[in-house]
Parts: sequence; structure tokens; C-alpha cells
Amino acid sequence: MQIIKTKHFGPIAFDKTWVSSDGRHIGKLTKGGYAHLSGSMVTSKKDLIELIPAGKDRKEAQAWFENKDKAEFNPSPKRIFLNANGDYEWEDGTEISDAVDIYNSIAKGAQLEAVLLWFREKQAKKKAPGNDQIKVA
Repeated sequence: MQIIKTKHFGPIAFDKTWVSSDGRHIGKLTKGGYAHLSGSMVTSKKDLIELIPAGKDRKEAQAWFENKDKAEFNPSPKRIFLNANGDYEWEDGTEISDAVDIYNSIAKGAQLEAVLLWFREKQAKKKAPGNDQIKVA
């Protein structure tokens, strides 16, 4: 497993990655699916064919691509809610900790961009100097 830190999606876990001679990268996500190393999901079957060598891995990737939009292949995405503090959370109240889950739960558009921006800012605040101190009430 590889953890790739992306600019827009934060850290993303890949089981396996491939690179082409022209420098394009693609990877199999640990949580399912395929993405470019930038974090954006694969939207073209051509990318899978060109970057993954012939064999078992390519067959699995093509099967994923052909079935990714089918209801039985895609479990219902979790729902994201805005809480009273102005933060997003899963419908069960748990913290959102992975940008890929956000991407898989919200259709492309302004809402997805807003939640990803919030997530990126939240991650940056966690890493900011001074946030590692213990606060005593």
C-alpha cells in the first residue's frame, strides 16, 4: 500500500500504481476504484488500458470501469450533513477523514467542490503550528 499526499484530496491510499513512459500515473485505491495520482477518479477506460499492462490487473480494472455505475456494484454512498458548528460529518455523526469518501458520496459539482475545500482547510488547520498543544480547561 502507498499513501500519496495530493494537493486537493489530501492523503490517498493506493494498493498498486502504474506509470507510463510519458509520465502518467494511475492507481488502484485501497477502498475500491481507480484514480490518477492527483486524486481525481479515472473517467476514461482508455486510461486503464494504456497504463495498466495486459493481464489480471487490467481485466479487474476494466471490469470495475464497466460496472462502476451499476447499483449492485456501488453500495449506497454515505450521506454527508452540515452540523451546527458549520462542519461536515457523516450521517451517523462520525468525522470525515478521507477525501476519497467525499468524492464517492457527492456528485460532481459545486457541492462536491465546497466539501472538498472544507476538508482541505480542515486538514491544513490540523497541521498548523500550535495545534499539537494540549489544552486544559
